[in-house]
Amino acid sequence: MEKWKTKSRFPTFPPPRFLSLLKNKTARRAGFALRRGTGTISAATATSGEARLLAMRAGDPLLVEQRVIVDGHARRIESTESRYPADRYGLVVDFDVERPEKAD
Repeated sequence: MEKWKTKSRFPTFPPPRFLSLLKNKTARRAGFALRRGTGTISAATATSGEARLLAMRAGDPLLVEQRVIVDGHARRIESTESRYPADRYGLVVDFDVERPEKAD
């Protein structure tokens, strides 16, 4: 029977969402109420080290997110930079469009 290896089957285990939930729970226990965040998305190419960790080729495109999360007093609680292989992740943006004003 093949031995199940988490690292080889899931190179980014534990998944980022799990870590985010864990950090939020820890922040709440420490008395911080996370309220707002800003994420800035840019593009980059993978270095040889990033390529090795993300199972891709050096020079392949990455999506880069720089994120800042603040509490209810605008104190910076978390500041991160995450890199995602562009062929495995995407960005979905929802927005409202202004309605045209009615003509008189």
